[in-house]
Amino acid sequence: MEQFYEELRHSFSAGIEMEPIESIVAAQGHRDFWRPAHVRLILLAESHIFTAGKEAERVVRTNPAIPADVPTGFARLVYCLGYGENELLDEPIAAPRNGACPEFWKIFNACTAAGADPASDGRVLRSRTRQTARLRAKVGILRELQATGVWLLDASLTAVYSPGGGRLSDGLIKTAIELSWRHHVRAFVQNASPEGVLVIGHGVWNIVSPWLRDLGIPVGATFQPGAWRTREQRIAARARLRRCVENPLAVRTPPVVVDRPVQRHPLQGNRMTLTGEWRNGMPEAHTITGASPPQYTDDLPGNVYVRRSREGRLQLSEGLVDLLRSSRDNYAWPFANTTAQSQQEIIDIERSVGEWMNRLSVETAHQIVIRVSKWAGNRRHKSVVNADDGAKGEMFEAVRLLAGEDTLSAGLDKLSKVRGISLVIATKVYRFCAPRVGAAVDRHASYFFNSLRLMSGNASPARSTHFRREWVDGRHRKSRLATFSPAVFIANRTKYTASYLPLLGEIGSALDSAGVQLTCAALGGQRTWTPADVEMAAFYWWAQNGSK
Repeated sequence: MEQFYEELRHSFSAGIEMEPIESIVAAQGHRDFWRPAHVRLILLAESHIFTAGKEAERVVRTNPAIPADVPTGFARLVYCLGYGENELLDEPIAAPRNGACPEFWKIFNACTAAGADPASDGRVLRSRTRQTARLRAKVGILRELQATGVWLLDASLTAVYSPGGGRLSDGLIKTAIELSWRHHVRAFVQNASPEGVLVIGHGVWNIVSPWLRDLGIPVGATFQPGAWRTREQRIAARARLRRCVENPLAVRTPPVVVDRPVQRHPLQGNRMTLTGEWRNGMPEAHTITGASPPQYTDDLPGNVYVRRSREGRLQLSEGLVDLLRSSRDNYAWPFANTTAQSQQEIIDIERSVGEWMNRLSVETAHQIVIRVSKWAGNRRHKSVVNADDGAKGEMFEAVRLLAGEDTLSAGLDKLSKVRGISLVIATKVYRFCAPRVGAAVDRHASYFFNSLRLMSGNASPARSTHFRREWVDGRHRKSRLATFSPAVFIANRTKYTASYLPLLGEIGSALDSAGVQLTCAALGGQRTWTPADVEMAAFYWWAQNGSK
């Protein structure tokens, strides 16, 4: 943050007061605290409001209505529960007034299950609700946004607005956003790997949309809070927000657009200079052409889901338990084989790969990849078999990295770059190199877990994983796991390591804890579950019953 701030300092001319770095750090601390574990949708706004140094010294006091571990530093940011709530501060702020940001709270509320009704906005407004009830409602909204994967980020880490409505010049705003993107915001977005980004405000849109597109992330825009709209347009905008929460690819649909004159007047003094001109509403040019495939379906039976308890424990529905047990017991691949033949082949591959791993070399690494590639039905198997010495060396390095707990991502990246191998084949190689903890992902398994509903408290159902999918060809009849764009490859590989593998491990542990054992058709006995067993069951069910 210091390097960003130093470069920003050189961009500000004399007479313009910079926001203290302590305020910038405090604001980011609040964003980080409310970041979902799995980000699905990023709301990308312009910035928080200028927070003076003396204000940043204020402390948000504990209160029974708010989490005990919430950041205590004050910032004029919607995530800060002390913003707009002077009674929560150790020392109230008299001037500039510690006013809340009701329009952003309305956006947050519109993203919740209860937010379809505009009347529900009253629960977060000072004029409608007493403080304790209001704080509980705000915390409930923030927790629901966490559970559904919605995260608010600012394009500029430093404030571009002052509390009285002043605004930096367009040139300085552009500089602040560019520096923020280069130093931090790009990494925030990439690491979050969202399914979609909804940019709030056309000024921000004009600057950041090319960068977001370069990352391969679906992106769209909506109007700034407080911008004039008719009642019908506000209702339509709320409905669109909710659609984006349920399916972040909906960000690509254009917002309701209306021309609106915005008159701006210059403000004098050493604060921010408010400049500008008559502007139009959100441009429709941001829409991205070309239909994307569904990222999930409702093909799974209604009684098949997982639930996350308040303590964080994963609970499986009886329908899911029955589905996984039956599908794993009947698993067959290739489909022409019997169940016993299929499962015996897996046992044989695990044994061979284990022996090769024990004497790992360039040659044995090549044999591992050949064996798994053939079993997987890799259409580019000949390229794997006929790999040159350079490619064999890359395979060796990749397999060696796959064996390390902290080098899995590096191994998948390296192996996926070898000719004839994709992320899908790389995960299958890992599945056999580490049979107790590894699992493959492909078009069937990714579709299954993208469609598996995740319940959490009273929040609307989310989905268990959020892999990105793409059409196989221009006929738009079959979809697959998207891996061919570098940015999308990284996004799906990150979801595989950070979300998918832990989820499969949790499901296997939950089955074991419930005493649910699987039957091995090849050996005839029963045993406990591995992540690979969970994946095999999901793969087999979806291949037989799910959408293509």
